Amino acid sequence: MKKTFVISMIISMITLIITIGFIITNNGEVPLNWNVAGEATSYGSPLYMLILPITSLLIVPLLYFTPKIDPKGENIRKSGPILAIIMFLIAILMLGIQVIIIAAINGADILQLTTFISLFMGLLFIVIGYFTPRIKPNYMLGIRTP
Repeated sequence: MKKTFVISMIISMITLIITIGFIITNNGEVPLNWNVAGEATSYGSPLYMLILPITSLLIVPLLYFTPKIDPKGENIRKSGPILAIIMFLIAILMLGIQVIIIAAINGADILQLTTFISLFMGLLFIVIGYFTPRIKPNYMLGIRTP
């Protein structure tokens, strides 16, 4: 899991570097929202672009340290590489979405890009759904029912 954590943190840092590069080269406001037709509906500061990289840089360490702070942390360790896979996929998702947003701001067709995001999100949920039954009972991951 440590190797996956390092790789996921590198991916998160790449996301941050790409975003900072975009912010430095961009002058003025950037689109923050698009409607169904792919037209920008609201604009704001380029600093809003930091939300995804910062989120990624917070989620990845949280998932890595989850077994250490979870009272049933041994169960997560018994669950195998599931947590590492989820951590890696979230870092990749954040990078992919950020690259797509930057491409859309630079003039790419937003409708084709949303198709890519939808397919990747669907794949992420399929993978998480496949592994969820294999997660041992714990306080952080999985579905708990009475």
